[in-house]
Amino acid sequence: MIDGSGHLRYLFTIVITAVQTGAGLRGVDDFIWSWDSFKWPLLVTRDSSMRVLAVGLQQFLVGEGGTKVQLMMAFSAMVVLPVIVFYFFTQKYFTEGIATTGIKG
Repeated sequence: MIDGSGHLRYLFTIVITAVQTGAGLRGVDDFIWSWDSFKWPLLVTRDSSMRVLAVGLQQFLVGEGGTKVQLMMAFSAMVVLPVIVFYFFTQKYFTEGIATTGIKG
């Protein structure tokens, strides 16, 4: 071990700091993937109040919003805005993940 440190200190000083960027990037990717899911919620839900926003956007386009471009853009902005805001708060993990890819420690 490094400088006589125990298992717990090794875990917190070396392992957690090395895994922090990858785990953060994985969390961001999982959030974006689940936010943009379409087919699975459409398949497993019967009630329209239980569906995600992507399904609601598709149903809105088919129904009353098909010819009203301003309403389609407003609804699309509501669907995309949380992902953009979430990205701004977590963009550090993206840049660190790209910068450290392929570097052996």
